[in-house]
Amino acid sequence: MHRSFLWSILLLVSFISRNGIAEPNEQTPRAVGEIVSVILYRDNAMVTREVTFDDVGGEVIVEGLPQTVRPSGVFAEGGEGVSVRGVQVVPTPAEGPSAEELETMDDEIRQRNRAISEAERRVEVARQQLAAIDAMVDFGQAAGDADLKRGVLDADALIELVDAAGERRAEYEMRILEGTGEIAALRRELERAEEDRKNRASQTSRQTYQARVFYDVRDGDGDNEAAVTLRLRYTVEGCRWAPQYSITHASESDEFVIRYGAVIEQSSGEDWDDVALTLSTASPNVSAAGPTLTALKVRAGRQTETGQDGFDPAQDPFGGNAANRERNRMGVGMSGGFGGGMMPSQMSKVSPFRSKMRSLRLNQIAIEQRAGVEDPFSDNLQRDVGLNRFAGEIQQLELTAAADEAAADRDGDAEVASQTYAIETPLTIASRRDGQVIEIRRLTFKGQPVHVAVPLLSSFTYRRVELTNTTDMALLRGPATVYIDDRFVGGMELSPTAAGQTFVVGLGADDRIRLRRDLLSRDDKISGANRQMTLRYRLTVANYRDRDIPVRLLDRIPRAVDEQRVKVSLGDISRPLSDDALYEKHRRPEGILRWDLSVPASAKGEDAFEVLYGYQIELPENLQLSVPDPAG
Repeated sequence: MHRSFLWSILLLVSFISRNGIAEPNEQTPRAVGEIVSVILYRDNAMVTREVTFDDVGGEVIVEGLPQTVRPSGVFAEGGEGVSVRGVQVVPTPAEGPSAEELETMDDEIRQRNRAISEAERRVEVARQQLAAIDAMVDFGQAAGDADLKRGVLDADALIELVDAAGERRAEYEMRILEGTGEIAALRRELERAEEDRKNRASQTSRQTYQARVFYDVRDGDGDNEAAVTLRLRYTVEGCRWAPQYSITHASESDEFVIRYGAVIEQSSGEDWDDVALTLSTASPNVSAAGPTLTALKVRAGRQTETGQDGFDPAQDPFGGNAANRERNRMGVGMSGGFGGGMMPSQMSKVSPFRSKMRSLRLNQIAIEQRAGVEDPFSDNLQRDVGLNRFAGEIQQLELTAAADEAAADRDGDAEVASQTYAIETPLTIASRRDGQVIEIRRLTFKGQPVHVAVPLLSSFTYRRVELTNTTDMALLRGPATVYIDDRFVGGMELSPTAAGQTFVVGLGADDRIRLRRDLLSRDDKISGANRQMTLRYRLTVANYRDRDIPVRLLDRIPRAVDEQRVKVSLGDISRPLSDDALYEKHRRPEGILRWDLSVPASAKGEDAFEVLYGYQIELPENLQLSVPDPAG
């Protein structure tokens, strides 16, 4: 079906919806059809029904479209020899539940309540029997002690009593355990039954839809009453999906298995039975026409006491209040955690500049995705106005932010391009409130874990591994659970990763590699008009394992904000810094020190692995050093 023809069908749908058409007669065939495929987007779905019926006059009514259907997003296409002329979508009142149906559901709820009460009584009886056995054993032991003192103890009888009591005790403990599990299962069934009853009772005010499809059968295609096949496609709300990952690793292997899954929320009002499912991150509402970039106008004003053009630098320039600044200070909302807790080296603060920049970009994405939802034929003026307004705010931030902060905003964790995942086997996804998990693909990567040591932040090392996405698919941002040797380590957020890109997996802390950071000396002296401070440090890594451990050791020296007045220089170091190209380009200029080491097995105590280094700070004698708030 050509795109231009599909758009003509949509235009006809819109015209018919606004202008009406003659009512169908009693001979018009009615059909429900079968859902054959679903494309599930991040916040809605495109459903395809295949409808087969006998041709009796160029019209068919497709019934049972759910209440979440978007009337403007319904169109049809004919099979071989069939041309669709138009589609009319009309609401139909939903039939409310009958009194008998509600009474049946109430009866099921009462039965489950009775079953819970009976199970609770059985558990209580088992607990009473268990208490009686304990009392009997206590009595027997007291009687045995008395007989022992009198020299008439019947040891065999006492042993037989204890053995019998142990057997009965195990029996009643098992009854309690089974009964407790049964009660929990019955309570879950009761909750579902009550929810179903509530939902069914509320359907009296809901409505469903039906689609009248008008078509022509071209001449020479057979009898007038031959079977006709159409495909009806429509967009439904109330359904979405999100990625989810499970990462497993065997400590003696270099393989990492990632189960790439999806959590599906499907409450569209209709079940998808045995359908071909495709997951997509695309937005079906995005206009085919690109946005128009308008001019950015700036003006200069007189600098006032509050700043340039009335701007008060003491106020939060990013529209946040004290609570938001506190959230930024605490690092709330940061991505990139490590199993068993966030890795210390990742606990840098998110600046207000980057937070606001990301918020503006997300707003632009939302505008693009909302455009055309209600009317796919409206012009794009409102969309373009919104996109350019947020673009103006982005450039205003770039003009007013500190130069180093603006340059550092590389947006390196932006989402990857739109992805489509076709699930290989047909699936059944019921319409219900709770999430349903499916597996998209099982992926295997190879990599060598390394221990990241930051003694300034933690006395433990944190294990991590850098993996390369060698597949032909991108990995979306999503939560991941990490398991090592079938043991749960912790959770993290996997960053969006394109094919061929590298991503990091955190493997939790290792308390058998211990760290220490010691200030060995601090020399402070005046030289001419300048003050010189020289500091020496010792970094210690103790390895309590029986094998050599690769360690990435990190520390830092100060970085001068005003390099004209404050000079910072690295002194002698006992071991060379890393020669990694990315480190030398991005992290070394920031004052971050990194050593790539191999710490020998059992290097502990006096044999612990050490790194010595120092640095010097020189500044005018009349100035005092201070450390700015990293939260900005």
